[in-house]
Amino acid sequence: MTRDNINEKIEDRQDGIQSALQLLRARELPLPAELEALRHLAPPRGACVEVRLHHPGGRRRIRRDADIQNWDRFNGYASLEYYPSDTDEALDDGTGESENREDPTRKLIALLAELERDPKLHFVSLTWFRDKFLLDQGLAWAHNLDVRRKLIVDAIENKLLLAGKVPNPKSPNFPVTSIRLNRTLPEVREILAELGEDDSDFAPVAIAGGSLSSTILEERR
Repeated sequence: MTRDNINEKIEDRQDGIQSALQLLRARELPLPAELEALRHLAPPRGACVEVRLHHPGGRRRIRRDADIQNWDRFNGYASLEYYPSDTDEALDDGTGESENREDPTRKLIALLAELERDPKLHFVSLTWFRDKFLLDQGLAWAHNLDVRRKLIVDAIENKLLLAGKVPNPKSPNFPVTSIRLNRTLPEVREILAELGEDDSDFAPVAIAGGSLSSTILEERR
C-alpha cells in the first residue's frame, strides 16, 4: 500500500482519481486483464465523473482544502457521481465559431510540441500540463476543467498523445503520469508541419519508468 503524501490535499486526491477514471476510458492505455473491470467505472462518452471523499458514516464531505490525512481510507467513504459534460457548450462561444477560432486539439498539440522542445523539461506531467500550463495560456476553453480533461482523454484515445508513468523527483513513492506527442502518427506530423515545425531532427528523450500497467501491478503488491 502506498503512503500518503503529507503535503497532499483532499482536492488533489479527488482530482487525481477523477483524472484516472477519465483516462480509463482510453483503451489505448494498457491494463492487466484482471484490472480491465475497472473500465466500467470510467464515465461514458459525453459524461464526466465527480469524486468526493467523505468522513466515516458517508454523510459529511471532507473540505477540499483539508489535508489528505483527514480521509480515513478504512472507515471513510468515496462517492462517484456521473453527469453530462458541458464541453461542447464550453468550446462554443455562442457565435458558432471555434476559438480564434482555432481547433483546441490542434492548439493542444502545438503547445505540447513547444514544451517538448524545451531542453530543461525531461518530461511533461499530465496534471501540470492540464491544470497549470493550459490555464496560463489565456484560452477561453481552458478555463473549463471538463473541457481540458476531455481534450486530453480524446487525444490519448485517438493516439495523438502517449501516456506513461515516470518517477516523481519530489515524491519517489508517487509516480507521475506523463504525456508526449505520438510523432510517428501521420496526423500529428501533418499538424506539426502545418505549424511550421521541422520534426525531422526531433529525438525524444528516453525516460526511465515503467508502463502504466506495470506501475499499477507494482502498486498492488
